[in-house]
Amino acid sequence: MTPPARSQKPAWALAFKRRREEMVGSQEELAARADVSQSLISQIERGVQLPTGVSMDRFARLLEALHWTPEQFAEATGLEVPFVAPSRSGPPVPPVVPRRETPVVIPPELQQVIDDYGDTYPELRDPTIQKIIAAPRNFGGPENGPQTAQEWLEYFLLTRRYLR
Repeated sequence: MTPPARSQKPAWALAFKRRREEMVGSQEELAARADVSQSLISQIERGVQLPTGVSMDRFARLLEALHWTPEQFAEATGLEVPFVAPSRSGPPVPPVVPRRETPVVIPPELQQVIDDYGDTYPELRDPTIQKIIAAPRNFGGPENGPQTAQEWLEYFLLTRRYLR
């Protein structure tokens, strides 16, 4: 009487075993290099345990010990590596939304401060500084930020040390 036919091992298990034999040698050596149990290596090679079914940390250590990149692993085994984006060729994908300058409106009260104190505080004439100072009003709405020329001057004086 012949023994019952063994179920065939999955192709990924055979690819894993072949790589281990080529790159490392014994299951015990791979287990030591990857800091996993020899039992886990055996389960993977028998097709009982998916190599991608272990923790990401263990999986990464196995790939490193086998000198395999995730892409090479996926190609050799036919298994998807969940945390690796598929490679693509061709030109880079342009951004979805083109970059545009947001117009900055200088409130009349702030413009008065710039006109009155621009000689005393030359940084007030810098367009970048003006954008920064006007930000509360431009992005928060007209009710936000300083309301009077005096408040704008005080706001500028309080924040100017951070603007240098």
